[in-house]
Amino acid sequence: MGLNLRTQSGVSLIELIIAIVVLGIAVVGVLTALGRTTLLQVDPLIRAQSLALAESFMDEVTGKPFYNPDADPRFDDGASPPIDPCADMPELSDLSGSNRLDLLNSACAYNGYNADTHEGGVMAPDGTIIPGLGAYNVRIEIGNSGLETPFSSAPANCILRITVTVDDATGTPTRLQAYRTSGWEECA
Repeated sequence: MGLNLRTQSGVSLIELIIAIVVLGIAVVGVLTALGRTTLLQVDPLIRAQSLALAESFMDEVTGKPFYNPDADPRFDDGASPPIDPCADMPELSDLSGSNRLDLLNSACAYNGYNADTHEGGVMAPDGTIIPGLGAYNVRIEIGNSGLETPFSSAPANCILRITVTVDDATGTPTRLQAYRTSGWEECA
């Protein structure tokens, strides 16, 4: 007796399952790559917004007088530069709804500023809410202690280091740092 061999047509169940598994793995790989690409395209926009916000606050702080206008030692005959120009500044209070530019009258007045704590979020200098910046926070530190400056000829009490840090929605900080000099001839 001879064997009756029939030609097989179609695919078996095992072949079908293996094909589905291989296609599933390929689809997961492609979707993962697309997801990462989308995140990488959004990240530069977030960083650009953080940098723009940090630059805006840095411009605001560096545009203020070095000394408190109410107690500027340059107008006191025989006075010398204070050891810490920010020492006599009052603690920041709640600034929400008020004009930040009027209340913070010198660079040192911004020391310890935190947008979430002092204004309830990032606001324009006049106290109005800026839409779309709710996930950001701005912190400002100003001082001269432990200052190693590129200005070796000027005493540290005549220079302020201003640090503006913006935390974005992902918690990533963007930090800008600048130096501000008093411009007082006693400091030269």
